[in-house]
Amino acid sequence: MRRRWTAFLAAVCLALTACSLSDSSSQTVQEIMSGVNEKNGGETDGSAALPEAVSLDGERMSELSVSADGRLICEQVGASFELPSDFKAYYYSVGDISPKEYEESVNPSCTNSLFLISPYFPQVCEYVRVCTDRLIAAEILPFEKMQETEKSLTKEEYLRRVKNDIKYNADYFKAFENADMYNYIGAKKKDGYPQTGTPDIGASYNTVMFTTITAMREQAPDSEISDIICEETELDSGAFGLRFDYTLKRNGIKAKKEVYWLYIPGQTLMRRIEFTTDISGKASFDTKAFLEGIEFSAPKLSEDNLMYSYEQAWQDDT
Repeated sequence: MRRRWTAFLAAVCLALTACSLSDSSSQTVQEIMSGVNEKNGGETDGSAALPEAVSLDGERMSELSVSADGRLICEQVGASFELPSDFKAYYYSVGDISPKEYEESVNPSCTNSLFLISPYFPQVCEYVRVCTDRLIAAEILPFEKMQETEKSLTKEEYLRRVKNDIKYNADYFKAFENADMYNYIGAKKKDGYPQTGTPDIGASYNTVMFTTITAMREQAPDSEISDIICEETELDSGAFGLRFDYTLKRNGIKAKKEVYWLYIPGQTLMRRIEFTTDISGKASFDTKAFLEGIEFSAPKLSEDNLMYSYEQAWQDDT
């Protein structure tokens, strides 16, 4: 597939026819659940806040086990880490299905995602999601590719440009954070997609490319999203990117979202790590320590992934 780098968007519109950290919180299960139920006026069902078509006992959910050294390894998303205490890990994938079955049963915004489910779930809405793509995927032009035309380019200057361009495209990343507010299966219209334009902040060095999927979708009942707070972020590990904080209500269940889009130096695909917690509480583990403890590797994407064969892009003209 031939791809073109742009300052803001290189979109590929696809039709629908086609992984233990110690608990950092001193709260007991009863205290957490009591606070949540008081806030929500009764029992909470966190399952209702999961993205459409995602079910822990669903046929597309495969439970993963930790390795002998206690780490969870998910090659599909290229991530290895200690599983938070008593969490369970599930990988959601589509598999080899017909276009008709895809259209009738698949939520395109969450295919090929790793879900880490809290031991307090579903009474408490808490989970982690790790993926390479959602409705968008973001690729970073490799340093070696840029050096082909800029022989004197230094690694420091290259990383400065990448940071600039991720910030340059912050509004585009942010625009797709409402994806879980929608239902896709059986939808009759393309509802809620952002209007694209050129950011009014500096210039781009054309180091970021987006692959974008648009699909039929309609807002789920009693669902909404708050204003999104965006800031640049950088980990001690060297990964950097954007952090988004907001609340999202789906099917009447409101949750807090702490989301990171990260670039890992030396790799191509950015990663999205989402921490979802009840609106009335906080995460039952140290999210910063979790992020710092992730070891990233090149993801082994399946054929149904939006970015399958992305490595071949660098053989094409850019």
